[in-house]
Amino acid sequence: MSAELDSEPAFRPEQPRTGELFAGKYRVERVHQRSALGITIEALHLELEQRVAIRLLAADPAVHPEAAARFLRGARQAVQFQSAHSARIIDLGTLESGTPYFVTEFLHGSDLRRVLEVRGCLPVPEAVDCLLQACEALASAHARGIVHRNLKPANLFITRQGGSRRLVVLDFGVSEDPLSDVAINWGGIGGAREALAYLAPEQIREPSAVDARADIWALGAILHELLTGSPPFEAETTRALLAMIAADAPMPVSYLRPEIPAELESVVLGCLSKERDERYGSVAALANALRPFASAPAAASAGSRSTRPPPLPGQPTRAIVHVASPPQAAPSRAQPAPAARRLSELALTALGLAAAGALGVYITIRVLEGPLTAAVAPRIVVTDLSPALPAPATLTPLATPIAASTKPQPNVAQPTVAHVIRTPLKAQAELTRATAPKRDPIAEAKPSEAKRAPARGLFDDAN
Repeated sequence: MSAELDSEPAFRPEQPRTGELFAGKYRVERVHQRSALGITIEALHLELEQRVAIRLLAADPAVHPEAAARFLRGARQAVQFQSAHSARIIDLGTLESGTPYFVTEFLHGSDLRRVLEVRGCLPVPEAVDCLLQACEALASAHARGIVHRNLKPANLFITRQGGSRRLVVLDFGVSEDPLSDVAINWGGIGGAREALAYLAPEQIREPSAVDARADIWALGAILHELLTGSPPFEAETTRALLAMIAADAPMPVSYLRPEIPAELESVVLGCLSKERDERYGSVAALANALRPFASAPAAASAGSRSTRPPPLPGQPTRAIVHVASPPQAAPSRAQPAPAARRLSELALTALGLAAAGALGVYITIRVLEGPLTAAVAPRIVVTDLSPALPAPATLTPLATPIAASTKPQPNVAQPTVAHVIRTPLKAQAELTRATAPKRDPIAEAKPSEAKRAPARGLFDDAN
């Protein structure tokens, strides 16, 4: 790596080389890498015989004085909020050329970018544990108004401490916006493109107006890659990638890995919302949402830390009060068996359906009571027993009484008394024919002399 750096054009007044003395007390053992604005050097403190890591500004401070000032300012701020998940700063200084540097503890391990290249996607508890530790480091920085601005797998370092895995967030307070002119000039287009997949839309549109929610977007993008092995947005060109970040929805986690819980996918989408007001308001809120998917030790550790949200831009800074989250109650073991609980649910459902059916029958009867009564009631049929006349609809009393006659009048139907019956019309007609008196045509043709006597009656000609 050092040979590659030596062959490149000089990008700072003093080029570190292996075996040289740096700042009068550190011997350069190896030049590891160069990022957008800095060079990482592995060195040995000669007096303490302690291996350390030195971060050196790559840009010439005479050409980019604002970058040098920001580098020193960020390093001083990082000393104030150091935690178990941020690299401990040991020394800070400036070379004779004016180039600033700071010294941190040397970490054995690998960054998450290398882990993803070797292992691919991680198990859910392991991926969530990494995010929880990153949230703890960011909470201290956000509480002091410091935004990392360049979170990516290469800036999350995995090491071992006491037999447990420890994640450390690198470049706190000293990371430059990867899309700035200085970063592109010294880090190249490749470095900017690598960081672009983890930048929030507002960080691309207006880098000077970002707040802590830009880091929450980056954490969501990193979690997406830890769970699926791929960042949420991928394109062949930088222009296409910018368009996807600005307008397209991220690739669903469940599409690439179906066994991921839907609730965890919602957490990722909550971080990657285009509108920053729709994202989690703080890393503490994000940690609370991630805790159910973490391993038991990580969930217990995250629950005992501060949950104070960071101040938003323009809001006054208040005193920091650490309030531990209440311990979560252990799940009860004396829970009803699933089969018994299922039977109870079915019984309640059956009772509800029976009650609803009874109520429906009652309402139907009440509504149809009138029509049903009219349908089943017996019909009153008024008819005449005379075979010659149809049955009258109603009984009409005669105005004048009928006088008795000894002689039946021909061709005149004799009125009979109407009867009220409850038999069908057909049966009544048969009964009428059976009971009607039979006439003798011969007797009517030859009446006796006695019967020829004129009679005074209703149909007499004299009347």
